[in-house]
Amino acid sequence: MLTKLIMLLSLGQVISRRDNVRRLIQIMSETVLQRCRQYFSSELGFECYPFKVGWYNELVGQPFRLAYDADVLAVLVINTPKMFTNLFWPWLRSKGCDNLDAIRDPIDSCMTQFIQQFVQSLNSKCIAIQDFDMTPTRRPKILMNVAGHVSGAACYYQRSDLSFDPWDYNKRIAGLTLHPNYGGWFAYRAVFLFPDLLVPCLVRPQVVRLLDTDEKIIDALQKYNFSWKTAAYRDVQPVSERYDDRQREYFSTPPSKRRALLQQWILEDKQNGVIQGQPILKD
Repeated sequence: MLTKLIMLLSLGQVISRRDNVRRLIQIMSETVLQRCRQYFSSELGFECYPFKVGWYNELVGQPFRLAYDADVLAVLVINTPKMFTNLFWPWLRSKGCDNLDAIRDPIDSCMTQFIQQFVQSLNSKCIAIQDFDMTPTRRPKILMNVAGHVSGAACYYQRSDLSFDPWDYNKRIAGLTLHPNYGGWFAYRAVFLFPDLLVPCLVRPQVVRLLDTDEKIIDALQKYNFSWKTAAYRDVQPVSERYDDRQREYFSTPPSKRRALLQQWILEDKQNGVIQGQPILKD
C-alpha cells in the first residue's frame, strides 16, 4: 500500500512538473509573439502571423520540409505598403547618397539589419529565414507562399485549385498570393522559427479566399504570369491600401537603375527641405 502511495505521489509530481513546463512554454510563446508584433508593428508597416511547423510541412515536398517538431512555433512577417515610407526611407536617408554604391540591394539590406536586431534582442532561441535565403543547392530555404497560406496571412491560388485548366499541360503557371486587405500590394519578408517553443494548442486559422470562382482565379493567374509588369494582378480584388507613387516607380525600375533613382530622391528631398526623420535602425 505504501509503495503504491509513493508511486502515485511520484507520478503526481511528474505530471505537475510537466504541466508547469507546458504553462511556462505557453507563456514564453505568448511573450515572443507579443514581442514580434511590437517590433514588427503595423505603424512601421508589418504584420505577424504565427503557425506551426507541421502545418507547413503537410503541404510541401520533402526537399522543402523544415526539420523541426510539428508543434514548433513559427512566425511569418509580411510588410504592408507603409513599410517603404516608415522604415525603409528613413534608413536609406540616414545612409546618404555617397554610401549607396556599397549596398547591394537596399531593401534587402534594410530588412536584414532590422531582422538581425530583432533576433539579437530575444532571450529565446530563434532562427530567421528571409524571403531570399537559399540552400547551397540554390533551393529556397522556405516556400513563403505556403507559409503565408497556412498562417492565414494570404491566400495562395494555384492552377491545381481549378476544376478547368485552360493552359497547356507543359506550360508553367506560377501561383499567386493575395492578401485579404492589400491584394498583391504586400511582400513576404521572413519566417522566424523557435525550436524550443512548442504550441500544440495553436488554432489553425482559415485563410480568406476572395477569389471564389475558376474564372476569377484564371484571370488573376493570367495577369500575374503574362502581364505582371502592369501590376494589374495586384488589384484583382478590392484593396484597402496600395504602394505609393515612389514605391511603384522603384519596383518598376530595373534593379541596375534603382540606386540612381534613390540618389535622385534623396537629393530632391534635401532641395525641397524635407526634414530627415530619426532612423529606426541602429548602425
